[in-house]
Amino acid sequence: MSIPSISHKLNPLQVSLLRLFSRDMSDDEVLTLKRALVKHYSELLREEVEKVVADKGIPKLILMKCSTKIVNIDY
Repeated sequence: MSIPSISHKLNPLQVSLLRLFSRDMSDDEVLTLKRALVKHYSELLREEVEKVVADKGIPKLILMKCSTKIVNIDY
């Protein structure tokens, strides 16, 4: 499988993050970082879903019935 080429430059935040993490990290540190990112993006997704549900007037019960699986992850 080939990796698609990226044609745009990194933004200043991306460069800063690369510099910040351009050191050896333990597996525990990597896992902690991944969990923090998943938690952050999960919350953003949850907020977006709640906004769409409210904007479209979708009853939460219908949304729950349409969901195949509800996952709550403790951090």
